[in-house]
Amino acid sequence: MNRYRLYDISSRKLPLICGPKARSLQVLIRKGMPVPPGFVLPPESCRALLAGDDHLSKILTDGLDRVIGSGRSVAVRSSSRDEDGENRSFAGQFESFLHVADTNGIVTAIRSIQESAESIRAGVYRSRFGDSESRDMSVIVQRMVPPVFSGVAFSRNPLTGLDETIIEYVAGSGEALAQEGRTPFRWVSKWGEWTQRPDDAEQHRQIVEEVLKGVNLLSRSQPYPMDVEWVWDGARLWWVQLRPMTGLNDITIYSNRISREFLPGIILPLVWSVNIPVVNTAWIRLLHGLAGVRGLKPEDLARSFHYRAYFNMTAVGDVLDILGMPRESLELMLGIDSEGPEKPRFAPTFRTWLRIPRILLFLLRNLNFRRQAERFIRRTTPVYRSLETDFGSDMSTRDMLDTIEQVKQLTIETAYFNVLVPLVMQLTGRLLDRRIRKSGGDPRASDLLAADGEIRQLSPAFHLDILRRRYEALDERSRSLIRTTDDLPEDLQATVAEFIDRFGHFSDSGNDFHSPPWKEDPERVLSMILNHGGPGSRGYQSDNRDLPAGVRRSSTFRRARRYRLLREKLSSLYTYGYGLFRPLYREIGRRLADRGQLERPDDVFYLSHEEVVEATQADISNIIDLVASRRIELDRVRDLRLPTIIFGDDSPPIYEETGTRLKGTPTSRGYYSGTVRRIQKTDEQHRLKEGEVLVIPYSDVGWTPLFSRAGAVISESGGILSHSSIIAREYGIPAVVSVSGIMDLENGTTVSVDGYTGEIAILETVS
Repeated sequence: MNRYRLYDISSRKLPLICGPKARSLQVLIRKGMPVPPGFVLPPESCRALLAGDDHLSKILTDGLDRVIGSGRSVAVRSSSRDEDGENRSFAGQFESFLHVADTNGIVTAIRSIQESAESIRAGVYRSRFGDSESRDMSVIVQRMVPPVFSGVAFSRNPLTGLDETIIEYVAGSGEALAQEGRTPFRWVSKWGEWTQRPDDAEQHRQIVEEVLKGVNLLSRSQPYPMDVEWVWDGARLWWVQLRPMTGLNDITIYSNRISREFLPGIILPLVWSVNIPVVNTAWIRLLHGLAGVRGLKPEDLARSFHYRAYFNMTAVGDVLDILGMPRESLELMLGIDSEGPEKPRFAPTFRTWLRIPRILLFLLRNLNFRRQAERFIRRTTPVYRSLETDFGSDMSTRDMLDTIEQVKQLTIETAYFNVLVPLVMQLTGRLLDRRIRKSGGDPRASDLLAADGEIRQLSPAFHLDILRRRYEALDERSRSLIRTTDDLPEDLQATVAEFIDRFGHFSDSGNDFHSPPWKEDPERVLSMILNHGGPGSRGYQSDNRDLPAGVRRSSTFRRARRYRLLREKLSSLYTYGYGLFRPLYREIGRRLADRGQLERPDDVFYLSHEEVVEATQADISNIIDLVASRRIELDRVRDLRLPTIIFGDDSPPIYEETGTRLKGTPTSRGYYSGTVRRIQKTDEQHRLKEGEVLVIPYSDVGWTPLFSRAGAVISESGGILSHSSIIAREYGIPAVVSVSGIMDLENGTTVSVDGYTGEIAILETVS
């Protein structure tokens, strides 16, 4: 009979049989947090008590008097070994009883708890996890705290997994919170700042801040996010339960904050099926080399929602974990805005330093990276040219598919350099800024385009300057007769042809080969010339004389310029090579249309690459129906406004944003006020007037010519490395990117652009 006993929850250690719920109370006690006194009855003691064992009844009575206090009411709760685990909680599956007054009531409660362990409800719950049998049930008996307020606190958002503490509570018993569905008071703290609080509960602040302090104390010591239950008795805060939060590992966070810059707008199935393997394979190669990341597949890094590209930020968070960086830093990348005093930083940890040898090895292997990249460009350019030259209508479809595979493999290599070079360019640019400041200069006076003929030759805007001057040199009568490129003088026609040969592979989006390149529409090029900013276009006038002479002669300055040049070369090469997919697939589409498998050649863009291959190998009759259904679906979602962040894999809700202030990310300094000119595509550039605020959905190199006339630039997407940011800095005009809803502004709306804070103030709307 001596084997029957009860365990005081304040004892040094509880046996495993007492269950995680009981053992978690000891975690609270060890942290010095007030826990109502009580004890645990293990399964064998429960069984003996229910069998009427007199000895155990006496042990129970003695325990009530000694541990809890004579005459006190108690709470009786389950404590199965299955409960409150890291993978499943069994929350609400077993019975609990409050305000139990005596031994008989405890025995009745224990019997009901044991029976609930065998209930159909609990059995169904277990079956979801592959369990077929219930486990032994221990029971916790604790002093009942008279509740003035009862609540729960989550160390992370339980729906999204974001790093914020959510506190909810109600007056009276916690049953009102958990079972009655009463609307609780709700406070949300993010990084030390209250981001949400009830209007009528300011008098509760001291209690809530004490709860927050306790949750923060626990968070620093526990290896998992958790939720805790607490009770306020009018004088003291008591902690009554601690458990891991379950289900957070199943939440995938997607964001289009960055992806909109690379894959803007609607992305058709063919483009998606090619782009993701090409670009994401390059990123995976970089992550493997730099951090040893393994096991990632291209499709792990991105997903399409309603034909829009979203990056898998949970996968990015996994990379941060590998690098030893705080996972909360991911929220900064998501653009979550909170300036609380505990805002995380991209700061290295001990685990980061453990990665230093690999990072150093990666850097050592890439000491001659610039030369590697330059050799790659010299080697790859003629290969791309030959692939384009070899292409012809007499090529077999099988050979076309083989050529597509060649272009794909080559473009993966190009994408790798096109990913790494901008990162190095950013680093060298920061080193140059530091050198300039150290020398007493202003980094804003640095112009990496100035006095560098090679960089100028790579810029379409520079050559448009020349063409514009040639056009303006014509007499007024000759200019008035020009309607198409055929109306140009022969020598100017030849120069325009040279321009198209050099830059004709550019388009609205260098990552979307569905977007027609300039060379397919020479009249667009003519429009670009006629509407260009004119001679002396901004961005090429500075000679860096305002920089200290020592900086201009420094290796830091030369290195920054070289990488700026290298970035332009690689960007152009990538756009050129990636653009080769378009004529190959269009020719295959033409052949499928001739065979009656497609209604029109460009319907091929509504198929994935795998579906295209399958269609060329067999006469599949339902392709036309498949394309038709995708057209209908795309038309249905074309105008949807999707959120920047999507949690989980379900389709997101649609939302609207209005207001007199819009907020984005500042990427080029300065202030400017003017009227909005919203431009959806580059062929609308003639609408932009000198000094207007250029509002665009995204930025690619094809937009660059418009910057010569804009007073400021606002982009719905983008970041510090986007074309709009880089070019705006070099043109010396303010820019703000990632401004949600900016494309909804009416043309003519007067706005004030703050290039320091990222705020866009709407000063006057169009009546």
